[in-house]
Amino acid sequence: MQEVLQIWTKQPPVFITSIGNDADEPDLKVQLSKKDIDIDLKDPEVAAAAKKIQAAFRGHKTKNKQLLPPKFLKELKDVEVCVDSAVSLDCQIIGDPEPDIIWYKDEEEIHESEHIYFEFSDDNFVSLIITSVEEDDDGTYTCEATNSVGAASSIADIFVEEFTEVQKETADKLKKPVTTLPLPLPSTSNNTKEKIVQTVPEFILKLRSKTVEVDSITKLSVTVTGNPYPEIQWEKEGTVLETGEHYEIFEENGAHNLEIYDTDICDDGKYTCIATNTIGSVSCSCQVRIAG
Repeated sequence: MQEVLQIWTKQPPVFITSIGNDADEPDLKVQLSKKDIDIDLKDPEVAAAAKKIQAAFRGHKTKNKQLLPPKFLKELKDVEVCVDSAVSLDCQIIGDPEPDIIWYKDEEEIHESEHIYFEFSDDNFVSLIITSVEEDDDGTYTCEATNSVGAASSIADIFVEEFTEVQKETADKLKKPVTTLPLPLPSTSNNTKEKIVQTVPEFILKLRSKTVEVDSITKLSVTVTGNPYPEIQWEKEGTVLETGEHYEIFEENGAHNLEIYDTDICDDGKYTCIATNTIGSVSCSCQVRIAG
């Protein structure tokens, strides 16, 4: 049996190696930097000192193992949102061991659905995303983080407002493709024609990086506005993706989605969503990492 203990100091590290099955009479070698120092363990005093050194270093390593209860580096914030729009509650959490996350609405646990899903990113951000807000989504939301050494929580309210008639008309126009017509020339008459307002695409909800398990279903979602309403294209590492056995691309409740089925190690990489209309083009990207 061989055991290697490493001592970290400001000087080059010291390595102590014990070799042998007899715990009472180990063969001990000390290495300082790259030079070996042989120790005669036949001397009872030296052998006893060696055992004390090894025990001390084991204890030193154990004492330096620090556990960290969950802590919110960024708290949830209250948000006001209109019906049929998308919303994201975001917070940043650290902890060791890695905390388990549970979301609640009005003290009732939330589970993922077509309407709500959770995201976890490598920079310790966690998010609750509602793809199309309904009046019933109004309420108090809690993110609870728990590990073996403690727990912490963050609370925020979502205030849902109904669309005014003007907002409804604007939203309907943005959701429907518009035929682009030449803008009229300035008129010298008193009867001026109303110009068509055109806007470059803009992401309301952007992609966020996440880490996923093998053989799971991975969902990436965005919401976007623009007039004319943009066309959406999905890419992985510059290769255009299309609906097939492995991918499904669809629009649901105002959100554009890419679902990856039976996620495998080959799905690890950078994914990009591109929104384009006659005025311009915008894109957003994220990293999908496969756990393990």
